[in-house]
Amino acid sequence: MSKASKKLPLSYKIYSLALIGIMGIVLSLVENIYVSNKVGEAKDLMIELEMVINTVKSEEVSRNNFMVKLDPEILKDIENYDKKIRKGLGDVLANHKLDPMIQSRIEGLVSLNSQKTEKFKDLASKSLAVKNNQTAVVSAIGARDNFLRNIASQVDSDESNALIYGEEFNESKKTVRLFSKDYMSQSGVLFVALNDLLIFSRDKEYKEQEKEFTKTTKLAITNLKSLIEAVNEEYYSKNWKGALEKQKEVDANIAQTLSLWTAQQDSIKRYSDVEYKLEKELSGSVLAVKEYTTKIQKTFTIVTYVFAAIAIILMAVISVMIARPLVRSLNEMAHSLESFSKDVFDSSVEVKKNSDLLSDASTRQASSVQETVSSLDEISAMVQSNVDASEKSRELTESLSTAANQSKRTVEEVKSSINQVSQSNDNIMEQMNQTNEEMTRITQVISDIAEKTKVINDIVFQTKLLSFNASVEAARAGEHGKGFAVVAEEVGNLATMSGNAADEISALLGESIENVERMVNTNKTKVEDLISEGSKRVEMSMSAADESVGALEKILSEVKNVRDMTSQVAEASREQSVGITEINKAMGLIDQTTQENTSSANTSAIHAEKLNDQAESLNNAIQGLLTIVNGSSATQAASSVVADKNDSEEDIVFDAGELDDFDDEPSNVVEAEFGGIPSADDERFEDVA
Repeated sequence: MSKASKKLPLSYKIYSLALIGIMGIVLSLVENIYVSNKVGEAKDLMIELEMVINTVKSEEVSRNNFMVKLDPEILKDIENYDKKIRKGLGDVLANHKLDPMIQSRIEGLVSLNSQKTEKFKDLASKSLAVKNNQTAVVSAIGARDNFLRNIASQVDSDESNALIYGEEFNESKKTVRLFSKDYMSQSGVLFVALNDLLIFSRDKEYKEQEKEFTKTTKLAITNLKSLIEAVNEEYYSKNWKGALEKQKEVDANIAQTLSLWTAQQDSIKRYSDVEYKLEKELSGSVLAVKEYTTKIQKTFTIVTYVFAAIAIILMAVISVMIARPLVRSLNEMAHSLESFSKDVFDSSVEVKKNSDLLSDASTRQASSVQETVSSLDEISAMVQSNVDASEKSRELTESLSTAANQSKRTVEEVKSSINQVSQSNDNIMEQMNQTNEEMTRITQVISDIAEKTKVINDIVFQTKLLSFNASVEAARAGEHGKGFAVVAEEVGNLATMSGNAADEISALLGESIENVERMVNTNKTKVEDLISEGSKRVEMSMSAADESVGALEKILSEVKNVRDMTSQVAEASREQSVGITEINKAMGLIDQTTQENTSSANTSAIHAEKLNDQAESLNNAIQGLLTIVNGSSATQAASSVVADKNDSEEDIVFDAGELDDFDDEPSNVVEAEFGGIPSADDERFEDVA
């Protein structure tokens, strides 16, 4: 016992295996939760990055709008978008524990966005400077031309007065008027050059036209200067002086135009480079987050496999460690039990000899058994009746089973039909989703139309401006307005661009209408087909349900028949009770034979005692086996069980001290141990029906 008490119970070893399995499951759950959290964080990060990308796109639209209109008010919208972008990137860095590589990318985005903002501020400043320069040139030319028109108008007035009063008119004034108008006509060449440069970025053409304008202007100034001096009148000199002052402003602004435009183009290039890098880095960041998520999932999948492999190997090793000593101990116990079983066999031989003595007494019991047999014949007949009724019940039950199976098949058909109806509904939902996607595309087309409309509006604005300038100057120039032909040609080009944009808008509108009509017609047809199919399936379901009702009614009818057969079985059971009464009377005769068997039982008791001792040894061996299986804690429980078993065996196996009593009054001993055997007329043998 002391040796067994040092062993661990088998249950502890099994619990250890279960604990390892539970730990593996817990680790897998923890890992799955961790991976789910990481994937969720990555999805949230991607959503925030997508929001930043959308804001960047909206900002880009505003920037393009500003570059077209050069309206300072638009800069406020751009500044608001920039604040949203900075806030979005800042939230990403603040609210997420990022992978170092992803964090580096996000920080790079913050830096690139700052660079982009600074570059655009520089670009906006230079673009406004170009616009202001253009406005200053136009304003200075207009003021200069006003002075020149004053000179031409004064010449007309002097000429009219000379004709009215018959005075001699100074022919130099006519030349002044002619040169003044020709001088003003050169403004058209400058306007065309500015348009080539600022609208079409034709810097080479601008340089040539600006050079030609400067050359022509200098020649006109030289000629007019000598003529004005020859006229030598204060009004002419005063306006000529004013014209020269404004010409200086024109020259000063024109000298800055090309450099300002060049600086603007450089800013556009630097801004475009930073913008491209920012968009590329944004796309790269989204891709990096996706790759990071995939990497996490793959890594933890491998970890899961490794944990599972380790747990399996560990459980296998522990199982082998438990199984080997257990099998060895069980084998030793089996050999011990085999040895004890031989001794029990020897004792059983002696018990068999005494059993032969009991056979004589059994012979005397034969007559009583005959009477019992006759009663059993009657019971047999009645049992046969029960068998017949049971057979009929079985046949009816089979019929009932067949009807039930039919009902089951019918219900399954109903279920299948309903599932098909459900599938039809799913198809309807899927079709509706496709409709929503088409509506989204229509929205995008309409958005494109809006963008094209903006371009057309801007071009129309420029066209109207050029057309207005050309018409005014042409009206003023008269015969000398040929210089404005180039302006008119550019106006025609702009009008052509407006027409092309209008054609694109018409094409987009036509495509939108066609998409909407096709979508509506297709969806209408598909929905009608799906609804029709659903109606057919419902009708099939109703038909199957009707068949189920018929089958169930048939089952009810068969159940009624089974109830009738059960009544017959109950009647047969009542008849069996009469036969049982006869058996009870025969048991009274068996009582006398049992008295004679008592003496032989005394001899058997001696050998039974020997068997009891051997059983004790066998119980000790079993106790050792239980110690191996259950551990030392189960030894006391097993001992108590064995003691109870021995006590119960002592009720049957008599002490040696009681054998003399068996010889003198065997029947009394039996009555004392078993409560006595009832006589044939005992009231407990009454009918039990």
